[in-house]
Amino acid sequence: MNSLKIFCGIIAPFLLILIFSGCPDFLPTDRAQANEISSPPAVQAVRIARSTILIYGDILMERRISTLQKGESVTLLEELAHPFKVENSAPLRMAHIKLSDGRKGFREMRFFALRAVVIVDEGVPLHNRADEGAAASHALAGCIAIVTSERENWLQVDVYRESGSLAKGKWINRGYSDDREMVSDALTLDRIRELTAETGEAENADIVTLKRLALSESAIGILAQRTLAQLIPEEGDGIVEEDKQ
Repeated sequence: MNSLKIFCGIIAPFLLILIFSGCPDFLPTDRAQANEISSPPAVQAVRIARSTILIYGDILMERRISTLQKGESVTLLEELAHPFKVENSAPLRMAHIKLSDGRKGFREMRFFALRAVVIVDEGVPLHNRADEGAAASHALAGCIAIVTSERENWLQVDVYRESGSLAKGKWINRGYSDDREMVSDALTLDRIRELTAETGEAENADIVTLKRLALSESAIGILAQRTLAQLIPEEGDGIVEEDKQ
């Protein structure tokens, strides 16, 4: 009898622990629970929106929760595969993010970039590859450049050309600034320029902002003057004349 009590009280529990720990059939069967247990903590990083995009509260992107403006920053919590896979195509990579207000959501990874810089010099070459010898057009001075990749002293960017067209995936290695105030002003100017390009006019508040930006002696100021002159020719000419004096 004593031997049976010893077996039931000490040896039997020990044997059960060994069985459960060594047999995969006794591990959690729920996939989500298993992933939660086995996945290491995600490395969080700051990302920005490449353009104005919708954010969803679920990975299937069925429930909208917010909108991000171009250049707005988020915290990347983890990168996930979309649950549905299209046949003969690579899995859709999803970003699980946290907004500045604390809410969490999802959107495709392709809609996010590393950071933003400002083109501060005239004639900055936009190379097709990270090579000085590669063919190049030229970036529009004063505009925002969305950085999608970095390689040594090269940045891959989405940026406007001098012609006014948007160039994606081009490479630059000089003539830019990551000054926070300049980036903020360039993003504001970019928003106004894109809006006025669609409607041909600007709100009074945007005109006031353009006038403030146009007073700057930087490339942003020059681009703001041009934008203002297109909307209200006499206003833009007046600012230019004042600067000449």
